[in-house]
Amino acid sequence: MTRKRVLLGYGQMAKALARGSANDRALAVSLVDLVRAMPAPTTAHEARVEAARAAIAERQGQREAARGREGQNRA
Repeated sequence: MTRKRVLLGYGQMAKALARGSANDRALAVSLVDLVRAMPAPTTAHEARVEAARAAIAERQGQREAARGREGQNRA
């Protein structure tokens, strides 16, 4: 199911609830808030790129820490 179809389904549900009782309308507002808070979707490629960037940053941090320890040992 695509994100567009999921959002459409939530929208239809919220519209139907908005026509109901006060409790239903409150639920509709909560549903709209939930959808607005949903993170933007990421593709598999974007997720792999982010994971690679995190791994590179971690390795660079480890290298810097090792260099710091080397400097302390020389002093």
